Amino acid sequence: MSLDSIIDSLLSPIADKISSIIFCSVTIGGVKVELLVALLIIAALYFTFRLRFVGIWGFKHAVRLIAKRYEHNDNFKRQKKGEVSSFQALTATISASAGIGNVAGSAAAVSIGGPGVIFWMIIAGFFSMALKFAEVLLGLKFRKINKDGTVAGGPMYYILGGLKGKYLAPIAPHLAKIYALCCIFAMIGGWNLFQINAMTAQITEVTGGETSFFAGQSWLVGLIVAIITFVTIIGGIKAIGKFTSKVTPVMCSLYVTSALIICLVNIHHIPETIVTIVKEAFEPKAIQGGMFACLLWGFR
Repeated sequence: MSLDSIIDSLLSPIADKISSIIFCSVTIGGVKVELLVALLIIAALYFTFRLRFVGIWGFKHAVRLIAKRYEHNDNFKRQKKGEVSSFQALTATISASAGIGNVAGSAAAVSIGGPGVIFWMIIAGFFSMALKFAEVLLGLKFRKINKDGTVAGGPMYYILGGLKGKYLAPIAPHLAKIYALCCIFAMIGGWNLFQINAMTAQITEVTGGETSFFAGQSWLVGLIVAIITFVTIIGGIKAIGKFTSKVTPVMCSLYVTSALIICLVNIHHIPETIVTIVKEAFEPKAIQGGMFACLLWGFR
């Protein structure tokens, strides 16, 4: 048995058990609805309307911040200055989501739900902008500035500082600790393993498939990426910000340029493709459960 098979046999049962707990579901109209997905949809809709479509009217301000064309009040700036610039924070976020989200995740969703899922992914992205805005806003409001000038923040901090009241305050510290612990497992299984698995599959395929040097030795790719990651993150968020601010723009440029070239080469298929996506979004043929099932896969 190869090292890859041994690792898979050890981790798969654990991953399956955790997944069954996190993605517990109920059946509605013959369609399985994960409670976590339903909660995200409700939250995205709520914040979008509550913040009056901040993803639209706040877009210009966001661009000005990234381009450093907006100056804060001096007092506010001194009190709230972070460790990285707005642009570095953006590139760090994109570097984490690009790949597992817009490439591997989208491909998996389309393969299961059909082309109509693309329509609902666009809708999900639109409404999720407000949800992300609320998340970042809370992170900034409740972050802690340490004595050495470093910044500590995240959901575990605003869970602790934001949940008030007679019944919520006592359980807030426990919820914050649970979230922090779940983050550790999520970063290992939900992000790192999924990303490196997709990366390894592509590298193995383009280097010869079954005859590739990496065939049956996937751990080598993982080791190489682990070393590169260690060198990058050992310097903290400042080092990560500097690295992503240089690499992410190149990565995104290559991705967008490649997509545009593919679209231009197949431009005669674009009208037909758009019609198919919209039609399949409301009358999907690739998945049982109709539009509701297709919508859920889009949000997933």
